[in-house]
Amino acid sequence: MSALEVMRGSERFLTIDAAGRVTAFNGHVDLGTGIRTALAQIVAEELSIPFDRVEMVLGSTRTGPDQGATIASETIQVSAIPLRQAAATARAFLLGLAAEHLGVPTADLTVVDGVVQSTQDRNLFVSYPALLAGQSVRLDLDPHAP
Repeated sequence: MSALEVMRGSERFLTIDAAGRVTAFNGHVDLGTGIRTALAQIVAEELSIPFDRVEMVLGSTRTGPDQGATIASETIQVSAIPLRQAAATARAFLLGLAAEHLGVPTADLTVVDGVVQSTQDRNLFVSYPALLAGQSVRLDLDPHAP
């Protein structure tokens, strides 16, 4: 079971497990255009985690969103948008948890490699896995997440 998952209705876009590993889902397949890499980069950047902690699942409508036929140029321009929003939704949630855990405003937090740290006191920090320990959270995708 994932510690955190971001959904839009019944469509799963992102999960983060208790160890901080991220699985991201896109309904298209890679036809040699490099979308697996590009989509993983989008997720890693949005969550401020290392690229190698993101696993992409492509083209599986059983586990991820049904985004219709794969059109190479459409994947990044259109289908990547909800994936980025899912990662932003997860990040905003995790920053809120960290702010509460550390007792500082979210504006005073930064994230590097999945570790949330106070910009005012470098001794105040917490990792994504520590924030999610023992939790099972389902978030609705927020298209307005910063």
